[in-house]
Amino acid sequence: MDFVGLEALGADIDVFFAFRCDYLDALDIWLKKTVCGACNLSSGTAFFSGHTSTFNRITGNRFFTTYATYFRHHKSILEIKFLSIIKMKNRRIIVKIVIFIALFALLIVSWRVWLPIPGIFLSVKDNIQEADCIVPLRGDIYYRFNKAIELYNGGYTKRIVISVLPERSEDSQDHNDVILRIYGVDKVSPREFALMAFKYFGKDPKGIYFTDNEVTSTYEEAVTTKDLMLKKGLKSLILVTSGYHMRRALMIFNRVFRSSGIKIYNYTAGRELINSHRWWLKEDEVKMVIQEYLSIGHNFIYHFLLKEKRTSFDSF
Repeated sequence: MDFVGLEALGADIDVFFAFRCDYLDALDIWLKKTVCGACNLSSGTAFFSGHTSTFNRITGNRFFTTYATYFRHHKSILEIKFLSIIKMKNRRIIVKIVIFIALFALLIVSWRVWLPIPGIFLSVKDNIQEADCIVPLRGDIYYRFNKAIELYNGGYTKRIVISVLPERSEDSQDHNDVILRIYGVDKVSPREFALMAFKYFGKDPKGIYFTDNEVTSTYEEAVTTKDLMLKKGLKSLILVTSGYHMRRALMIFNRVFRSSGIKIYNYTAGRELINSHRWWLKEDEVKMVIQEYLSIGHNFIYHFLLKEKRTSFDSF
């Protein structure tokens, strides 16, 4: 028997002899393994065309006809399966596109519902009680210092805690000196300037405490204020800041003061969003809302996740 043509089967020749069955069943096993199982139609076609004469010598025309019929049948089945897979994938893509367009359209139609949410979230209701100290945050000192003195005179506390700003940089020194001269004030330190501001609003220096370390952000104000309060045994504070800034300030102070046992109350000192339900109608309010959310994200990532103490992005 001439098996030269079957040498092209390579390792599959072992399958041919192992089963000890007739040649047609052996080739059927090989087809299921190599042609149909691996879906390698091109190699099956090459094998078929290159060894026709050998097949005829081994099994005769019946073998050749059966193989051709078997191959054509499975080829058509594979083509049908391939086309069905393509159609199924295209159908899934179309469904995803339709869902995306529907959601986008829903987002546009319902803008009156979700667009006010960022402004509403920044607004915080006042929660005020008598406390051991008032903490007006740096920034809009006209509103914050003035409100702190109003609470002080109203008997809510006997102490005011102020964070110390760093000395002016050389780049801004000349600019600030000119402003001070215009107001008839000689060169003063940030601590002296704060005392002058309180005096202007009618508060004498008695009962004013400064933090030990200089601060450059709301986060550092919280840290230094906590250190001072623990050092002096103070158990509660009234946080005073602008309306747009209150949400971020409370988030930072609550996180920093966690597990300290110190109670935090809050009181808004002007500069609220004019209309938190329509904050996008005024440029200034759009800037404030965007800046606050960027600052909230910055504080959460850098100070609370990465545990950074000071970064170039910090702000009040």
